[in-house]
Amino acid sequence: YKLAEDGVGLVPDANGQAALTKIIEMHRAGYRVAAIARQMKEDGYPTSCGGIWRSATVAAVLKRQQKLAA
Repeated sequence: YKLAEDGVGLVPDANGQAALTKIIEMHRAGYRVAAIARQMKEDGYPTSCGGIWRSATVAAVLKRQQKLAA
């Protein structure tokens, strides 16, 4: 999701969803966070802030997803 034009709401973000799906699939396949971050950079996926992927970023995404799934 990303911030809506009104600056308050959230709207679906196709790029963000694609990145999230890839991270989850790679993690389930047994890839470590460093390998996932490297692959995300190589594939050109930006982070939600437009930066590059780091291990800590991938770990934070996975941790947030685990909390949401609980």
